Amino acid sequence: MKKRSIAVFVALMLSAGIGVFAAQQQGKMGKGKPTIDQQVARMKAELNLTDQQTPQVKELLEKQAQDRETWRSSNPNPTKEEMQTHRKQMYQQMNEGLKKILTPEQFKKHEEMMRQRMHHGPPQN
Repeated sequence: MKKRSIAVFVALMLSAGIGVFAAQQQGKMGKGKPTIDQQVARMKAELNLTDQQTPQVKELLEKQAQDRETWRSSNPNPTKEEMQTHRKQMYQQMNEGLKKILTPEQFKKHEEMMRQRMHHGPPQN
């Protein structure tokens, strides 16, 4: 009886831990990487995106996410240097896309915000 109770307890703890992990991965607990919709909402608020710019930014973020997943699946064990090179390319592609969508003032503000995040990390909720 005691062994069974311990086994049930362990199973419950594992399932609870998996549930918490899954919720974090989906951004439901406010931790982890923000979703594309959350990123777009933040950019809309911080950069005062217009109704025309908002879907363009979302499309750019979705394309970048798809490109990142494609790269990951074709590079299952990348070296640190390969990951850094890929990150740099993705950053450049994002900036090129944003330059086409944002006004010069908005892009400048975006660059300033990115510099702050790189030095201080993302804002904590």
